[in-house]
Amino acid sequence: MKFESLGYHIMKLSNALLVLFGMAALSGHGQIYTYQLLPESTIAPMAGDVVTGPAQQLNGIFQLQVGTLDTTWSAQGFNYVNLSFASASYSFSLLTANQGNCSMVFGSDPCADFLPDVQVGGLSITSGTIHCYPNEGSYVGPYYEPTELNFPTLRLAPLHGGSWAAELSISAVLVPEPSPTVFILLALLVIFLLKRIEQSRQMHRTSR
Repeated sequence: MKFESLGYHIMKLSNALLVLFGMAALSGHGQIYTYQLLPESTIAPMAGDVVTGPAQQLNGIFQLQVGTLDTTWSAQGFNYVNLSFASASYSFSLLTANQGNCSMVFGSDPCADFLPDVQVGGLSITSGTIHCYPNEGSYVGPYYEPTELNFPTLRLAPLHGGSWAAELSISAVLVPEPSPTVFILLALLVIFLLKRIEQSRQMHRTSR
């Protein structure tokens, strides 16, 4: 039975790694964007239209996946795939994934809409919807990949309507994604190291 050399298997593994790294980089790049809340983001409890407690700094992230482009309304839709906010007393997490209630309007009057359904901790309700109220937010950068999102006036209400339970102000910046070049360079480095190992093995056999 003929056995293939270690070098042959190393070459096969190297080529496979290069292909996998390349595919992962190309398929994942530009699809899901992660946004980090800035220190000026806050939350305060409300009862109806009255703020009932001091504002607290709100920390966390949320992730948006590119959705449908609506050319009629000049709006780029996004789906929420993750959301995790917390302050000293309150917390928010995404109620269900793949909600499509975020959009960047890029027509004559550009604006940003923010409308996630969330699970809530520490407030008078346990689930609700965050609304842009009374005004929409804004974005910086291209509508299909905003680099900064600002929602200075947000309100939390029960899922099916009711009195406001909290007032939020959110500013967030896009977390840079690794460039595809990084993945390709890592794959090339693995190939180089594997080849050096094979060369060292061959030199060791020759010197015997």
